[in-house]
Amino acid sequence: MLICLMLTASTQVSAAQSPAVNSYICDNSCRFVASAPARPVKPFIPSYPTDWRSRGVESLVALTFDIGADGHTSNIALETLFGPKDFADATIEIVRGVLYVPRSEDGVPVVTHRQLRLDTFQLRPRVAHPDFVAAVQYGQHLLAARRLQEAAEAFKKALEIPANLEEYASATRDLADIYMQMHQSDLALRTLQSAELIARTGALGDALKAEIAREHMMAAAAEHYYSEAADSYAEIQSLWLSTPDDNKAFVDIKSELEGAEPITIHVNGPGAAWQYSIIRNRFSIGGVHGSINYLTVYCKEYSASLPSGNMLQLQLPAGWHGCRVHVDAAPGTTFDLIDG
Repeated sequence: MLICLMLTASTQVSAAQSPAVNSYICDNSCRFVASAPARPVKPFIPSYPTDWRSRGVESLVALTFDIGADGHTSNIALETLFGPKDFADATIEIVRGVLYVPRSEDGVPVVTHRQLRLDTFQLRPRVAHPDFVAAVQYGQHLLAARRLQEAAEAFKKALEIPANLEEYASATRDLADIYMQMHQSDLALRTLQSAELIARTGALGDALKAEIAREHMMAAAAEHYYSEAADSYAEIQSLWLSTPDDNKAFVDIKSELEGAEPITIHVNGPGAAWQYSIIRNRFSIGGVHGSINYLTVYCKEYSASLPSGNMLQLQLPAGWHGCRVHVDAAPGTTFDLIDG
């Protein structure tokens, strides 16, 4: 059973304070309600576009959508797409018509925001795609010549060409590596988070999965996402493919995780589905430029939805672990999250 936590807010604002700080402390004032997640009335799988199947083209589609208290879907948004748009259209079409048993709290149907659905379209055996391979080779030629910006553009264009998931994942890893060489670890991290979606599906071999996890670990650490970096290191170890350099990098990551100093994350244009693993039991969000629609904190046994604002502070009970904060924000929104 999932337990949903509703927080009682205590806001103290003086005339001199601007913007207001919403402070939330979960103590004996917390009210617990039994919650059951939304689920489709019937399982559903989108159809494989026939033309692309015959050409050996694969795809990954990640959507978010709301589920109303009546079980109908709305606000469907495409978060990630590898492959032609026809795959996204096929997935959106079926999601639009699906009926869900809505999420409930104390037996009362409630709205679910930003439900994530991931669909993959895979074929066996896989076939190579010469146009894609040629585009990647051109990008690698530019990279070898240290023409990094041009190489990045070449890889982005390559990713628009129909291919298979292994080809997409490999090129995405290479693009992230270019971003790291350009000292743009924020772009590298976002790129690798997309590649990780493919890795989760079981569509890749262990060697490529380890390479993506290794790049992800370094980009996440550079952006102070130390929990995410530690998860990537654990993935490499689970594949029995860690190197001495990986182990050395993890020593520094572990030091940050176990330290007492606050960790500041600068978030730039997160879009609708940004999330972060909380290391300490206290965090704050401030310096908001743009619009944060809502925030939700998920822990192993509890969750809490919080109203948005220009600044927010949250103190979690000491016994809570494995918490993540999810932020739904308008495109282009920036803010700072301070963990600790």
